[in-house]
Amino acid sequence: MAVLLGSKALRALSFVETLADQGVRPTLDDVDAFVEAVTNWATYDPYWDEVRVRTVAYLQDARLLVDDDGRAALTDAGRALLHASETVGDTVEVVGRLSDPFTYASVLSRIDAVDASLVVDPYLYPADLHALLQLTSVQRILVKWAGLPRVKPNERMRQLAIMLGARPDVEMRYVHEQPTELHDRLVLSSSSSSALQLGTSLGGTQMTVLTQLSAETASLLRLHYEKIWAAATVLDPIGRASTKGELPDER
Repeated sequence: MAVLLGSKALRALSFVETLADQGVRPTLDDVDAFVEAVTNWATYDPYWDEVRVRTVAYLQDARLLVDDDGRAALTDAGRALLHASETVGDTVEVVGRLSDPFTYASVLSRIDAVDASLVVDPYLYPADLHALLQLTSVQRILVKWAGLPRVKPNERMRQLAIMLGARPDVEMRYVHEQPTELHDRLVLSSSSSSALQLGTSLGGTQMTVLTQLSAETASLLRLHYEKIWAAATVLDPIGRASTKGELPDER
């Protein structure tokens, strides 16, 4: 869906509706003060250069916000645009079972499209790590110290380390001390606002959904998981030492 309103306009509409749901009817001046106040959040409005008026005045001119006996109120059009904007970041990308090779391939292609990514998958299987390591976009992987069916935690980590030896440039870390902090399956870009959420681990067989997250959600999740990453333990790859400069064996 095309984005029809900038961030400040949407914040103004959301402010009025949120307060109305709580039985409060703000004045237009209240709304104006809220959206124009300086905060720690990014308030850049991509439509500002074209509009050249204050946000509340623009929303009134656009017949999205009205003065109802001295109190701000959303019009039907304003409410419809606000609700539509709230679903933009929840676009379903893939639905299916990861045991289906076509679904699995679709998921991998979406992951590969997320540049400079951090993949968060607490119960990542070694076989699925093998697939991820073939995606050049994947730079970091975060997992949990945990076992799998019929595989103890230390054996799983050893298998992951062996797989990691194929691409030692990819860094893997695991959460051991506070494993409850890691439960979601995410793909977060380190260089853009791209982010995906997967309903189950890549090794799962149940029906799952892969969704594209909004830029705001991606930003909040990135801050959270970067803190977890910084405190996590590095998993050293198991593999052959660097062979750079060696001559081929012609025997």
